[in-house]
Amino acid sequence: MKSRKKVLFTIFTQGLLSIAAIIIGFGLPKFLPIAEYSRWQLFYFYVGYVNYLQFGFNDGLILNFSGKKFEEFPWNSIKRATIRIVVYQAMGLGILLIAAFNIKCDFAVVGLLAFSCIPTVLMCILSAVLLAGNKTYDYNLLCLIIRLAFVVLIIAGVCASITNAEYYMCADILSKIVIVLIFYIYEKRYIPHAVQKESQKIGKFIRQNCTNGIIVASTILLLGLLPMCGRVVIQLLGSETEYAMFSFAISMLSIILTFTNAIGTVAFPMLKNLTDNKNIEQQQKLKRLYDEILWICLCGIVIVNIIVSHFLHEYITVLKYFPILLAVCWPLGKIQSIIYPYYKVYRKENDFLKICIVGLAITFGLSFFIYPFVGLTGLAVVALLGVLLTYITLEAYFEQKIIQHKNKLRVEPYIMLGIFLLTSMTLKNGMFALIYGSIVVIHLCLTITRTSKK
Repeated sequence: MKSRKKVLFTIFTQGLLSIAAIIIGFGLPKFLPIAEYSRWQLFYFYVGYVNYLQFGFNDGLILNFSGKKFEEFPWNSIKRATIRIVVYQAMGLGILLIAAFNIKCDFAVVGLLAFSCIPTVLMCILSAVLLAGNKTYDYNLLCLIIRLAFVVLIIAGVCASITNAEYYMCADILSKIVIVLIFYIYEKRYIPHAVQKESQKIGKFIRQNCTNGIIVASTILLLGLLPMCGRVVIQLLGSETEYAMFSFAISMLSIILTFTNAIGTVAFPMLKNLTDNKNIEQQQKLKRLYDEILWICLCGIVIVNIIVSHFLHEYITVLKYFPILLAVCWPLGKIQSIIYPYYKVYRKENDFLKICIVGLAITFGLSFFIYPFVGLTGLAVVALLGVLLTYITLEAYFEQKIIQHKNKLRVEPYIMLGIFLLTSMTLKNGMFALIYGSIVVIHLCLTITRTSKK
């Protein structure tokens, strides 16, 4: 597939995945009691970090093999390394279960989290191999199969009136088990036709990929934690109800961020083949395109307000600070989909990680300080400020230190972000849709006019 077609197919697939995420995001809090929804969110929060138990092996595969022909990958080494990592995961699973017996915790959540490790590991390694081989169609199809399987299981649970969080945790695990079958199919399809290179010592092969990938994995982890700081603070200092409320708001935010992260992941292998000048030019175009798309997407808050107000009365307090969290999509989504792939192209992951560590430390510190005085709204404000500070720093460092080409500061995105916050937090739905929608239309017309004159 050509690059443009790959990007368009990725956008189409991720759009379908976003629809599935909306069904899950609104359906479960409506159907589950708050206590059970809180347990589900706790599981879903931590299962997202199971991937990092590989210490960057899958990210190392992407870095080391992107740009090479898929059939020329060292399949024997990848296969044997995968088996060894799964064995390590199984050993860790046993240790985790033994520990869960001896400490005070929700054993069901911990136990099911442990059992999710192996299918999650297989999913991540297979995804990395597909991305490294520029198999964008196969990667997106894989994501779609997993998500659709999960949605079907959730709908089945709702139809059967199952209100225990354990069922939905098991549904998440079962939807990933399909990876085992897909992994087997890929092995039979490609390995017999691959150019078999001499297998390295597996320990060395794993260390090489982990050494290169651990920085990438750590960076993705920190990026994901930036808006989640408040969630961790509530888990330590707040109540179960507050955790459920804030988690619901974050889950809505995650729908957009999952989309932008997928675009960034697919973009990296393609960007590696461009020259420096084309990369810089392409980055500016992508930033402008991202801004215009996001201003339109933010209109979706009207739909969220209607659904929560009429169908999810228990979560109506979320609407007080949800616009602030939704605004996080602009800087964080741009970091994920545009800025970070460019840092990887120029192999400046270490610099990126250092900036993220500082941003995360500031956000965590402010969250712990603000929460006892201001509550959940304060955590939302800190999340936005922390991500904005990180974004501004990353962009300035990239221009001044890496490409040494300072672009003219664009103030329009900051003005549009301010307009969104002002109108969404002070106006009712109808007036917001009219005023903000009109401003977005005018802005788009001006942008199109300026672009056509160049």
